[in-house]
Amino acid sequence: MTDRPGTRTGILLLAGIAALLGLLPASAPSADDRDDPVTVRVGLYDNPPKIYMSDSGVASGFWPALTAEIARLENWDIKYVSGSWSEGLSRLEAGEIDVMPDVAFTRDRAERFLFSDTPVLMSWTRLYIHKDNRTFQSIRDLEGGKVAALANSVNLEGPGGFREMVQSFNLDLEIVELPDYHEVFEAIRDGRVTAGITNRNFGNKNAARYGVKKTPILFQPVNMTYAFPRDIDPDSEIVEAINRHLKDFQETENSIYFKLLSHYFESNIGERRVEVLPVHLERILAGVIALMLVLGVIILVSRIQVRRRTRHIRLQNEALQASEQEYREILNSPGDVIAILDAKTGQVMEVNDTVREMYGFDPDEFSNLDFQEYNADEPASRTRAPCPRWNGPSSKDPRSSNGGPRGNRASCSGWRSRCGIPRSGARSGSSP
Repeated sequence: MTDRPGTRTGILLLAGIAALLGLLPASAPSADDRDDPVTVRVGLYDNPPKIYMSDSGVASGFWPALTAEIARLENWDIKYVSGSWSEGLSRLEAGEIDVMPDVAFTRDRAERFLFSDTPVLMSWTRLYIHKDNRTFQSIRDLEGGKVAALANSVNLEGPGGFREMVQSFNLDLEIVELPDYHEVFEAIRDGRVTAGITNRNFGNKNAARYGVKKTPILFQPVNMTYAFPRDIDPDSEIVEAINRHLKDFQETENSIYFKLLSHYFESNIGERRVEVLPVHLERILAGVIALMLVLGVIILVSRIQVRRRTRHIRLQNEALQASEQEYREILNSPGDVIAILDAKTGQVMEVNDTVREMYGFDPDEFSNLDFQEYNADEPASRTRAPCPRWNGPSSKDPRSSNGGPRGNRASCSGWRSRCGIPRSGARSGSSP
């Protein structure tokens, strides 16, 4: 049996494709498909609370805790390589470690290392002095002194770092480079240097322990992130996984990232959006608050004055009521007929109830009697007929004590005799 030419060609083609596929590399297994963990070498240096080796020999701090969570999700086996800050950067550059955490991004370093896409922390540099230093007021007080700093750190060498600051202020001083921040604070405590610089997180945690204190000089905000060897593939498993998880952590509220920030630092220093109130709105708000305070004071003073005025009126009313009460008690005292007369006209204005008991007159009827009809020359009448009008007191009338209004009592006595009212037991008074 002979083969067809077409069949032989097809067999050769399939054999060639199979050989070509055998030369292609197999795709890397995912973390879920992989049984054995991948070993990742991570640099470690002493900079608590961000990163440090505990007394029990365990990598601790914010960065190791964050790295451990990524390793758990990716099934990595983390191997820490401990050393100084400068040793860590040298090992990363030489490819002896895969990752170095807590590295500040600068353009110079971008030529030596590859950085993660997402910033992890925002850091500042601060100047510290001895706790007993009472003379330091400004950076110019460092003239002629010594300042300790971490060797090869961004605090010292980076853009806007301390070395640039010294040059911009044209200061003549000596910079003492030390291997870690602990030695920086020890040099300040022992009086070997005038001041020292560290990142503010290390300073906040350890200043009291070393007997140093912070100054108002705070400078050089920088982004801290993960760094990798420069020749590593940006799409490699380690770089891709770290970038992906950092993005997810920062986009998820209450993620492990924000929990670690809250745990290790007094305030969040992560890369978060902060809404700043414009200056003109701050001024308007301040003016509104001041106006409200002024109005509050005015309202308070007004209320006090109203209360005082109300109390004064209440006391006046109480006094008037007491006077009225006393007046009624006198007017209605038993046994006496009391009449209130108008001093100018002699008209009876008011009498008490005793007039009914003694003379049989109703008080209203008695009050309507007109004294002006009184005539001293007419004979007396003891009838209940209307009494004569009273023409006022006269100097010729012997019953008047004088010719003025104060003669009402005598004239009223004569009037009583004309109206059949006994002289005894009756009184009259003049209205003012």
